[in-house]
Amino acid sequence: MAIVVGDIHGNVEKVQAFLAYRPDQPHIALGDYCDSFYEPLERQLACLQLLLASDALLLWGNHDLHYLNKPPFICSGYRNEHASALRELIESNKRRFMAACVADDWLCTHGGVCDWLAKGETDPHRLAERFNLEMEDFLARPGDRRQGIFAIGTERGGTYSKGGGIFWFDTRRESANLARNLRQITGHTEQEPLCRPHLVTLDTTNNDFCCWLYDTTTDELVNVEMPHRRIRNLPPQEQEAFRYYLRGRSAPHLKNEPNDEQDAYWPTDFKEWVLHGKPGMNVAGK
Repeated sequence: MAIVVGDIHGNVEKVQAFLAYRPDQPHIALGDYCDSFYEPLERQLACLQLLLASDALLLWGNHDLHYLNKPPFICSGYRNEHASALRELIESNKRRFMAACVADDWLCTHGGVCDWLAKGETDPHRLAERFNLEMEDFLARPGDRRQGIFAIGTERGGTYSKGGGIFWFDTRRESANLARNLRQITGHTEQEPLCRPHLVTLDTTNNDFCCWLYDTTTDELVNVEMPHRRIRNLPPQEQEAFRYYLRGRSAPHLKNEPNDEQDAYWPTDFKEWVLHGKPGMNVAGK
């Protein structure tokens, strides 16, 4: 039994709704706690601190991994001006996060597990153990990992043609198939929540007016309404970005000047970092 939430991206109200819903049950968050499309740094840190102080099981997302001291990749949304504070919090709590877990025979990962990565394994517990061991190995010996759980498929701007690993697999765009005979709960792929016999998707980043959860005990999606956010209550520097957000843009540009890439989000999640990666960054697929 568990209550599962998808990508939160610094939304404090979603964290509060998630933790308050059936607090007697175990709670699992699927990663991507950082790199909000419009939340200021202070709220992103508050979001992470709330989760870290809770009993929730926290999985890694691609937008959390790239704030490690030696990340396996850098993806869009990375903000230089936020990096120091986020890195300090994530590095000091990195043993608090896992790569995968199992709840009521549902395999939970950030992006999902496709055929090539499962290698014919159908036991979710054995797969979760393998992925967590690979993550432990990476934390002990960090470096550029282009394949395995860190692989980035071509649909997300990487170079691995077989499809993405558990932090990058895109359930909507990838040509690779999800692993057969596995029940999976994922985030990462922004879309309306799906609830199918073998797949639940929970990345509803652009839905700011409700928090979608999945209850593995009842096998049901749960819609928790959120307080209406008013533009005038946002910090002045965030208001125009939020207007872009309301127009349906998944990654609004926050540029101070036309060529100022440092303060921008890119619509393509990874590809622009391949093209514009900065010296000293460990950019997978470059």
